[in-house]
Amino acid sequence: LGLKGGDASTSELAPCWKYMFNSMDKIKKDRKVTRAEYELFWANHFKMQDANKDGLIQPKEYPEQGIFNHFDANGDKLVSLDEYQKVYSYHFEKFDKDKSGILDLKKLQYNY
Repeated sequence: LGLKGGDASTSELAPCWKYMFNSMDKIKKDRKVTRAEYELFWANHFKMQDANKDGLIQPKEYPEQGIFNHFDANGDKLVSLDEYQKVYSYHFEKFDKDKSGILDLKKLQYNY
């Protein structure tokens, strides 16, 4: 991944971000990702995990139990779209430093 050795949790590098960013930029294709595009990306990702299409992810539908438990905020052994998106919402807010509601790839502080 191109990350230096050490404590990965302190790294600000995200080699996969550029790829993911391009996948999120679907509405205008302007190299900027709006909150709506970001949420749509994760909603579609959620749907891919929901094998039985009941609108909830169950433990058997998610490959990693530890991550599943992180999504399952209320502990009911089911993950709703709202619970799923709340986990990823943190990242949008972190990268939207100017609070514009838009992530601009050129302004992100990552080394590519």
